[in-house]
Amino acid sequence: MGVNATPSTSDMGVNATPSTSEMAGVGRPKGSTGPTGPPYQTITRKGKVYNLNDIQGTGLASAYIYKQIGSKFIRIPDLNQNKLNIVYASRKKVGPIREISEELQKMLKDLVYNQDISQAAYDELSIDDQKLFKEVLAATHIQHAFKDELPDPMSNLRMEYQKLKGELMLGNDNPSIIKQLKTITVDMYANRLIGDSEFKDIIVRLI
Repeated sequence: MGVNATPSTSDMGVNATPSTSEMAGVGRPKGSTGPTGPPYQTITRKGKVYNLNDIQGTGLASAYIYKQIGSKFIRIPDLNQNKLNIVYASRKKVGPIREISEELQKMLKDLVYNQDISQAAYDELSIDDQKLFKEVLAATHIQHAFKDELPDPMSNLRMEYQKLKGELMLGNDNPSIIKQLKTITVDMYANRLIGDSEFKDIIVRLI
């Protein structure tokens, strides 16, 4: 019949293969000359991993795994498992991973997600937890970021020890006083706030 069943691309005035110049604007907004794709594709890799300072808010998995806490970052999956793992932006560990209590975990989560420190919750922590929490604040450089600085747990421990020890010296042998003094004396000794001789002297009096 003299009719092509399928017109050729040349007959239709269409190039079979678009030129490079014709493809130049495909895949990015009009007027854009930069690379295409999500914003985080343009982040410079430092070493073999992304620097954590560069990926906050990008949607990368690591941006959810690590949350900023002051000048450092805390690994959330570890925190959820009652483990403290604080790292630099390079992901190098600030210190060893440490097991923490439920109470301390709650305080750290409140700090990370709400930028809040509860004085009441802090007061309820054990002496060791208070010390560790203060260490976290110091390591992340946020110990002075709050209006009211947390009291030194060692100072409170010394004052309570002196008060209870005074009660004992005055002859107060109330079972509640004895029990509290035993606990605080052990804490004082464990934190090297009293020597061997004083520790033994108090414990002998309490037996």
